[in-house]
Amino acid sequence: MLDPTSSPADFPNSERCLSREPVRAWAQEAGFAEAGLVALPHLHEGRDAARFEEWVGAGRSGTMKYLERRGEDGKLTRARVGNPFPWARSAIVCFASYDSAQPRSTDPPREGAGWIARYAWSSRVDAAGARRPSDYHKVLLKRIKRLEERLRGQFGTFEARGYVDTGPVVERALATAAGLGWTGKNTCLIHPKLGSFGFLAVLVTSLEVAEDEAREEAVIADPILEKYPSGAKEAAEKLGISDESRKKCPSAAKADSDSVGFMRGLKPPPPSGSSFSAACKAQQPLATVSARLKSCADTPSHPETAIQHTLKPRPEVTNQRSVADAYRPFVIPDRCGSCRRCLDACPTGALTEPYKMDARRCISYLTIEHRGPIDEALMEGMGRQVFGCDICQDVCPWNRKSPIGFDPDLEARADLVNPALEWLAAMDESEFELRFNGSPVRRAGFAGLRRNAAIAMGNSGLLRFAPHLEEWSEAADEGIRTAARWALGKLRGN
Repeated sequence: MLDPTSSPADFPNSERCLSREPVRAWAQEAGFAEAGLVALPHLHEGRDAARFEEWVGAGRSGTMKYLERRGEDGKLTRARVGNPFPWARSAIVCFASYDSAQPRSTDPPREGAGWIARYAWSSRVDAAGARRPSDYHKVLLKRIKRLEERLRGQFGTFEARGYVDTGPVVERALATAAGLGWTGKNTCLIHPKLGSFGFLAVLVTSLEVAEDEAREEAVIADPILEKYPSGAKEAAEKLGISDESRKKCPSAAKADSDSVGFMRGLKPPPPSGSSFSAACKAQQPLATVSARLKSCADTPSHPETAIQHTLKPRPEVTNQRSVADAYRPFVIPDRCGSCRRCLDACPTGALTEPYKMDARRCISYLTIEHRGPIDEALMEGMGRQVFGCDICQDVCPWNRKSPIGFDPDLEARADLVNPALEWLAAMDESEFELRFNGSPVRRAGFAGLRRNAAIAMGNSGLLRFAPHLEEWSEAADEGIRTAARWALGKLRGN
């Protein structure tokens, strides 16, 4: 364990490495609820990069062109952390809960109420005692900076970049690799204790992860697997692992072949109790090799998440303990099981299948990121959502178990919980700026929020909104105009 009182000069280069427990403690001191650490490049980086490239290439990122940015080498900037940051050796991923005791969007609302996503309710009390909007980007970036300063005090000079939803990294993929949770069927990160109502902040650094904690995944990551596709024998030779060590278990050859084939997605995971599973547990020599080759024991049935049961050695292992006890899960396995509540609840069909989302149909994207008219075929499904959407998270069983968070910089604003559509409709642009300056809601823009309110009015079934909609049906903004005309037609049964 690192001594928090030590100075950078006390550490030789070999000890300028990050360890999980000190990093977690420092992140919590900085104000985060939880934190994880991952060595870069991580085991799943190639897989995650391929998925991101396929998602963007299929146009499912909609009009979010910043996701399509490429470097001079033509590679998607966000596909791999090493693309924009070739010096990156580790990522610290921090979690800040924004869950609260307020109602869910799926609870029966009062008549004429809209819905603003839970994460956008954030506020704080200023020095004068007045409640002000708070932007989680700014709040959490300050905490990331505090964490970075703590690390510099411990390790001295190193490269680092910190981001909260604004950097060229895919936070959710890094959070999963760092052991903060698993990617749910709704494509959100789910923490087993804190649920999915959480912000993610990332600090990318040039510091190495301590050797006994790095899982050695960078060594046996995609480049070697691509170079030696026929099996792990060649990879083992590349790593300097002798045939003698590999052959001490009779099922080593099959284990090697299965492990690499599985990691590359070419084979299904080995079933629990198979020779491969037993090989990982049976003998210390092969167990050591298997850990380096990222073999798995007792993997679950889902082929894309089975590798997450990867086992790692504990430094405190003694001869009296069994090999099976000497290993522990490093990354949290997928626990969605057969549940499909999120898929069934999504009113616009944005969750096209488990673990896949089409942003062009997602209510959060449509109400926040999309500019201009919205496809009329999606308007009815948008319901009363005027900024963002919580439906796929509100129905998730893991959020029923999560504790209510308390963060003085991210407290819920009562006026944004089930806001009256009349209140939103009465706002002019100057009041919008006054109410939402410093709030995430400002990202939608005045025209975007009014467009969204018009759609919610149409879905309310309340004719009392007709005067507002008639006025807006002649608006100069095409998005507002088309939404208001659709809403009037729906209210009048046209």
